[in-house]
Order: sequence, then C-alpha cells, then structure tokens
Amino acid sequence: MKRFYKQVSIGAQEGGFTVLLDGRPIRAPSKAVLVAPNEKLAALSAAEWQAQGEKILPDTMPVTQLLNTRQDKIAAERAALEREVLKFIDTDLLCYRADAPEELVARQDAIWQPWLDWFGARTGLTFRTTTGLGALKQDEAIHERMAAMVGALDDGRFTITQMVAPSCGSAVMALAFTEGAASADDVLACAFLEEDYKFDLYNEAVHGGDPLTEKKRKALRRDLEAGRAYLDAL
Repeated sequence: MKRFYKQVSIGAQEGGFTVLLDGRPIRAPSKAVLVAPNEKLAALSAAEWQAQGEKILPDTMPVTQLLNTRQDKIAAERAALEREVLKFIDTDLLCYRADAPEELVARQDAIWQPWLDWFGARTGLTFRTTTGLGALKQDEAIHERMAAMVGALDDGRFTITQMVAPSCGSAVMALAFTEGAASADDVLACAFLEEDYKFDLYNEAVHGGDPLTEKKRKALRRDLEAGRAYLDAL
C-alpha cells in the first residue's frame, strides 16, 4: 500500500511499547495493537517504518514481522511450532554428508562438523552422520535434550529459533544462532555450502551465479541480521 503517514514515534503501551504512525498505534495481522516487550525493539520496528518510501514494503521490515510472529503465533501455537523445529533433529542438514568429491567432503567437515561438535560440547551428546540415502534416527537422548533446550527458550528467543531452523534446515544451527554461538555468516555458510562449492567449481565469480540462489541468500541474510538485532535488544 502507499505510505499513509508522516510521523513515526514510540509510545508506552500495556505490556511494553508500540510504534505510532501519526500518533496511532500499529496493529498486528490479528488487528490487536502490536506491542514490543521493550523500547529497544519498538525502536527497531519504528526505524523500519520510518525508512519506508512512497510504498510500504513488508519484506523490508523483518523486525516488525518478527514482532508480529511473536505476538500472533508464538503464544497461540507454541507447542505446534516447537514440534516443527524438533522435526529437524533427524533431518538436520549438518548430518547428511557427501562421500565424494574429496573437496566437497572436506568442506562439509570444515564448515558443518564444528557445529555438531559445539552441540556435543554443550550437551555431551553426539549426532550421527551419514553418507547414505536413508533417513537417520538420532538417539532418543538427543531428542529429549533438544526438546528441553527449545522448551526452555522464552517466547522472544523461540521466535528466532523457529525462524532459523526451517530457513537453513538445521535445528543445531538454529539453537547456536539463538544462543549467540553462531553468526549470520556462520548460518549462511552452512545453509549454502553446496551452492558455494558449485560456485567455486564452475568459476561463477567470473561467469555469474544463479540469480535465484543469490535472491534466497540475500533474503536469509536480511532475516538473520534482523534476528540478531532482535536478540541483542531483548
């Protein structure tokens, strides 16, 4: 839609703070007033609204979208969303390896394995990996521990975990990012490892890469950077 407001500000609201457009509070898709739990998060959202041009582009407001998700979905659908995250335990990207060529195997060991090692150091548990086509079934102890770790997250942090897990195909990376162990660059390196390998193999730096892959990478970076800013503001 076209931009319909001139002034963007922040106002106190029951439960936190809200963004005001010409003095009126913004609303979540549920039509309820969108409330950020603290002033820092409200300020991040306000900056996104202020940066809009003649048209309002929701894809350029990732922090506002995260606040919408937290308010409208997390409280109402938390149990179901936790189950969606936990589905990635047995299908975690980091556990499905190539057996050739040697350079790809080495790259997976160098980029993926440290995060499985991080989880092991964090919990004392070891993820199995495979080079086969069949699906893995990780130990029940991993399922139990991961469920406990995800369940212990407050709604704000869980908002980020449930965003990251499906975007990179890894429950391990989602937790590592949420806990501050992994950066946006780390998640991107894991998520696009095979694409980056092909980029180097076919010298796409010279000939040009796949536009769709670059679009996906740019979108994920935007969301991850917004997620980090969101976490830092909690």
